[in-house]
Amino acid sequence: MHLLFVIILLPLLGATVNGLLLRKVPPRLSHLTGVLPLLAAFIAAVVLCVKFFHASPQVLNAYEWLQAGNFSAPLALRIDQLSLLMLLVVTGIGTLIHIFAGGYMHEEKRTSRFFCYLNLFVFMMLLLIMSENLLVMFIGWEGVGLCSYLLIGYWFTEQNNAKAGMKAFIVNRIGDIGFLLAIFMTYKTFGTVSFTALQQQFSDPEVAIHQHEIFLITLCLFIGACGKSAQLPLHVWLPDAMAGPTPVSALIHAATMVTAGIFMITRLNFMYALVPVVMEIIAVVGAITALLAATIAVTQHDIKKVLAYSTVSQLGFMVMACGVGAYSAAIFHLITHACFKALLFLGAGSVIVATHHEQDMRNLGGLLPRMQITGGCFLIGVLAIIGFPGLSGFFSKDEILYLTYLHSPTLWAVGAIAAFFTAFYMVRLFCLAFLGTPRHDHSRDARETSAIMWLPLAVLALLSVTAGALGIPAVLGGSNFLHHYLAPIIAGNEHATHDHSVELALMAVSTLAMLAAATLAVLLYRRGYGHQAQLLARVLRPLYLLSLNKYWLDELYHAVFVTPARNLSLFAHRVLDVKTIDGIVNGLGQVTLFAAAATSYKMSGNLHRHALVFVLGLASAAVILLL
Repeated sequence: MHLLFVIILLPLLGATVNGLLLRKVPPRLSHLTGVLPLLAAFIAAVVLCVKFFHASPQVLNAYEWLQAGNFSAPLALRIDQLSLLMLLVVTGIGTLIHIFAGGYMHEEKRTSRFFCYLNLFVFMMLLLIMSENLLVMFIGWEGVGLCSYLLIGYWFTEQNNAKAGMKAFIVNRIGDIGFLLAIFMTYKTFGTVSFTALQQQFSDPEVAIHQHEIFLITLCLFIGACGKSAQLPLHVWLPDAMAGPTPVSALIHAATMVTAGIFMITRLNFMYALVPVVMEIIAVVGAITALLAATIAVTQHDIKKVLAYSTVSQLGFMVMACGVGAYSAAIFHLITHACFKALLFLGAGSVIVATHHEQDMRNLGGLLPRMQITGGCFLIGVLAIIGFPGLSGFFSKDEILYLTYLHSPTLWAVGAIAAFFTAFYMVRLFCLAFLGTPRHDHSRDARETSAIMWLPLAVLALLSVTAGALGIPAVLGGSNFLHHYLAPIIAGNEHATHDHSVELALMAVSTLAMLAAATLAVLLYRRGYGHQAQLLARVLRPLYLLSLNKYWLDELYHAVFVTPARNLSLFAHRVLDVKTIDGIVNGLGQVTLFAAAATSYKMSGNLHRHALVFVLGLASAAVILLL
C-alpha cells in the first residue's frame, strides 16, 4: 500500500478503535489511542514530503468509486506541492492539539467519543486536501462539516452547545449547496470532475468559449468557500463554535475546516484566473470580512470569542489574497496562521483550565506571574498575529498587503485598517488576561498547567517564530522559498510587478500602525478596564454598541430568515399537517366508524341472518360481474 494511503487511514483507524472498541476505557488510554495514530501519520507525512519534494504531481487511484456511462469518479488522491504542505500542517498541528487535549479533558470520566471525533475530523480533512477530483473533495468537505457539528455540540446536554452545533451545521449546508451545484455544472460543461483533466482543458485557449459557465461555477464554489471559511455573509457560525471544548476550537480554526475554502480556491486557481469579475468579488468579500470581524473583536469580553473573530478576520486576509491572485501568499498566511492561532487557542485553553473554566476577560488579570510558560508562549502568539517584525505573521501578512496594494490601493487600505485593529484587540486581550492584578478568585488561585498542556504550547511558539522563514522576501534578503515551491501549481506569475521601495514603504507603514495600536491598547488596558477605556467607550458609545452587538447581524438573520422559516413551519404543521392532511385522514376514519356503527345493529349474532346477508352479498357481486 502506498504511504499516502497509510497516512490517511491512520486517523480513521484511531477513530474506529476509540469509537467502537474503547468506549468505556480510562481517559488516558483513549487519549493515547487518539494521539499515536496521528503522530505516526505526521512522521509518515514528513517521509512522504522528503520523498516527493521535487517530484511532479502524481495521482493514486484507490478504486473505481462511481462509474455510470461516460461519467467516472474514482477514489483518487493527488500528491503535489500544495497537498504536501497541507498534509504537514494538518497532521503536525493536529498532533499537537491532540496531545494538549489529553490535559484539557482530564476532568471527563470517559473521552473515547471525544478522541473518536477528533481523529475522524483529521481523517476527513486529509481526504479533502489529498483528493484528486471534486466528488472525493466533497466527501471530505461534508465530513469536516459533520465532525464540526459533533464536536461543537460535544457537551450536548447544555442547550446552547447543541444550538451552536446545529447553527454551524445549517449555515455550512447553505454554502455546500453552492459547492454541489458547481460540481454538477463542471461535469455538464467539461465532462469531468478530475482536477488533472480540468487543468489540461483549461490550458487550451478555446476553453474561454465557456466563459459564462466558468463564471457560474467559480461563483458557486466561492459560496461554498464562504461557508467553510466563514466569510460574509456566512461567517456567523464560527464565533458560536466556541461552545465546544477548546481543543476543538483550535483544530477547527488552525488545522482543519476553515482553511478548506482557501485550499479549494487555490487548488482551482487555473479556473479562477479566467474570471476576473469573480476574483474581484472574492477580494472585496475577503477585505470586508477582515475589517468587519476585526472591529467586532475589539469589544468582546469572552477570550475565545475574541480569538474566533480574529480567525474570521485572518481568513478574510487569505481570501483577499486569493482574490488578487496572490495564492502562494494566501497559503503562506494559512501556514503561519495555523501555528500562531493553534498556539493562541491552546494558550486560552490553558488559562481556562487554570482559572476553573473562566472565559470572561473581565474576571481575569495578573496571570503572567502565575502562569509564566503559558503567558510567555501566548505573548509570542500575540506578537506573531499582529505582525511584529521577525515573527511569522509579519512576513505572511505584509506579503498579502503588498500584493494587494499592487492590485488595488483601496483594498490595501481596508486590509491595513483591519491589521491595525488586529494589533489593538490582541494586545488588549493579553493585557486583560495576563497583566495588572487579579480581578477574581479564579485568577488569584491560577497555577501553571501540566506539561502535557504547556509542551505543545512551547512547540507552537517555536513554530510561530520560525515559520516565517518559508517566505522571507527578496527585499529583506530572502528568496521567498514558498512562492517558488508552489509556482508549478499556480496559474500566472504573482510577482510580475515588484518594487522594493514600495514594498519597504508598506512594511514601514504596517509596522508603525501595529506599534501605535499596540501602544494604545497597553495604555488603555494594562490595569484592566480602567477609567480611560470606559471613557472611550462612552465617547464612542454608538460605535461601541455596534461592535459589542456584532452589528446585530445575528438578530438581522434571525428576523429575516429564521423567524419567517419557523412561522412557515408552524403554519405547515398546524394548518396543512394537523388540520388538512390529518383532518382528511381522520375524517375518513370517522366516516368508516359511522358507517360501521350504522350497520352494526344488523349484526345480532343470529346465524341465519348472517348467512342471509352473506348470500345476498354474493348474489349482488355476481350480478355486478355479469352486468
